Amino acid sequence: MPERAAVEERIRVYRGEMIFQAHLFPEIYARYQEYRRRDETAASLRELQTGRLRAMLTHVAAAVPAYRGRVGDPGDPWAALAALPTVAKADLRAGFADHCDDGIDPDRCRSVQTSGTTGEPLRIVHDFEHLAHAYALGMVRTHDHGLPLDRRVLYPFHSALDRWFEYTAPAYGLSRIAEFGAVGDEAYWVDVVDRVRGYRPQAIVGHATRCLELADLLTAHGGRGFPAPGIVSTWGERLTPAAAERLAAFFEAPVRDSYGMGEVGTIAAQCARGAYHIEGERLWVEVLDEAGAPVPGGGIGEIVVTNLINRAQPLLRYRTGDLGALSAEPCACGRPHRALRLVAGREPGRLRLAGGILLGVRALALPLLAVPLARYQIIQRRPDLVELIVAPLPQTTAAALEKARDQAAAAVHALDPGVRVELRADGAFVRRGARKMEEFISLVDDSLVDEPEGASG
Repeated sequence: MPERAAVEERIRVYRGEMIFQAHLFPEIYARYQEYRRRDETAASLRELQTGRLRAMLTHVAAAVPAYRGRVGDPGDPWAALAALPTVAKADLRAGFADHCDDGIDPDRCRSVQTSGTTGEPLRIVHDFEHLAHAYALGMVRTHDHGLPLDRRVLYPFHSALDRWFEYTAPAYGLSRIAEFGAVGDEAYWVDVVDRVRGYRPQAIVGHATRCLELADLLTAHGGRGFPAPGIVSTWGERLTPAAAERLAAFFEAPVRDSYGMGEVGTIAAQCARGAYHIEGERLWVEVLDEAGAPVPGGGIGEIVVTNLINRAQPLLRYRTGDLGALSAEPCACGRPHRALRLVAGREPGRLRLAGGILLGVRALALPLLAVPLARYQIIQRRPDLVELIVAPLPQTTAAALEKARDQAAAAVHALDPGVRVELRADGAFVRRGARKMEEFISLVDDSLVDEPEGASG
């Protein structure tokens, strides 16, 4: 009975979302047509950004309490923006109402909640204009990839329910979406494989680990069994070169990753040459040092984002907590949008060692990143036991894995020699419900998985 109720609730939520998208679709399609008609150059893109930033600053100065009396002359919007302080997640949580438009129209906006994988979830308000632009630019990317807007899209392992769902998503160009759950017996998985092959997806979309698990599932049941899709599109997790290579080989399709967050949507998406191009029509991205100054010459710093569209809850100079660098040179693909080089960003978590000592998990992850792996996970099962779980690739050697384990163990033993660091190469990862694949899970103190309160991102 509980399972049936959960299915009915999911259907109700999806039906409501599709009705909403259908109402918004005329605005989305109009924006899509406008962007398709633009022959963007670096100069025209800068002109568009300048106009949108000036309009945003004028708006917040008049209608958003957090910015009243704090915005300089919008005649030079770039100088006025640079003079504003950065904003972190804790600032939005503490002053939610002050960062919203006083005249907000509840009939023209939606409230969403971030995933919370890097801290406590945060409530964000998006107006319809922001949503229309974000969806429209996603449709432009689909067109640029050579796919029809009404493509067949597969989201593998997208639900905790043991069900196969299909629906039409107006906001994605009237594409047909199919997804299936992450739990079930062998009969369920046989049925899923048959359905996937009959569906013949033109795009496979999801977290990199979910797409890899789909490849594993199909391999275990005799192979792919359907024509190569037009694209494998990943998001929400770090896509390693080894994982991208394996996905491209198995599906015989280009793999394109994107970087984004619930607060603003897609920030940057890969082109055919692998560069992450910023969605500059609606976002301005800075890279700042620890003092809040711009990092020159393509140097590494914190990625800070300004939304040029969303007036319901404007995010100006929003600190993501991620590390990256802006490209110093134009991309060889010819797009005028600046490219963003992503770096291993937020500390994904901390181990609790003897005496309350905390050790950032990155110290253990870096040795693993030097080894060709499909994916990895670090689990602290007890105060004295850490497991490194890996899924090796054919070229992965036992010697390389042992070297990585020894390096990770050395980082731990420098602070607490009593911790045992074990390596498991069976790919038996720990999954918590239908959440995305987590690189670190603490079973000792679950609060250590996320950033402490007040951290940005």
